[in-house]
Amino acid sequence: MLLFLAQRPLLYPGAWPGGPDASPGDPPPGFRAVRLATEDGERLAAWWRAPAAPGRAVLLYSPGNAGTLAHRRHRAAALAAEGRGLLVLSYRGYAGSTGRPSEEGLARAAHAFVAERHPEAPPVLFGGSLGSGVAVRLASGRRVAGLVFEAPFSSAVDVARAAFRFVPVGLPMRDRFDSAARIGGPARRC
Repeated sequence: MLLFLAQRPLLYPGAWPGGPDASPGDPPPGFRAVRLATEDGERLAAWWRAPAAPGRAVLLYSPGNAGTLAHRRHRAAALAAEGRGLLVLSYRGYAGSTGRPSEEGLARAAHAFVAERHPEAPPVLFGGSLGSGVAVRLASGRRVAGLVFEAPFSSAVDVARAAFRFVPVGLPMRDRFDSAARIGGPARRC
């Protein structure tokens, strides 16, 4: 019962310390801080850097579940090197962002932001750890140029089963991030 009640704090540890009142930190040089509006009225903090020239790739970076945007400064600068565009976001409930995190609503507003600014070229979704599950979910049903993963996992249920071997975690998990099932599903044209 305790694991059921604590599943979201365990899955989203960066969402509670400080919450929306905490500063997401200053963006790296060449980036600007932006606020994304979600369909349900939440506001997400993000850093944006437009591509240096037409035709350069635009990446949408969904980070892991620990840390804040401030922890992603060096990664953001590296991903935007060579003129790539980049949007890196702070999930719901994380520093500078309102709301509560859940699998359903982590990055749709970020995809809409990039698609609105660059309708001619779909973004490349870059997911790190938990962000790999976010990227796979975004890619199922949206136009994307590709997926890049760093430390991906098959599903959050598989990760929980490995961490809590003697607890039946499968049924009560709300946010499953079942990337293996989504990727193994019917092919979609991008």
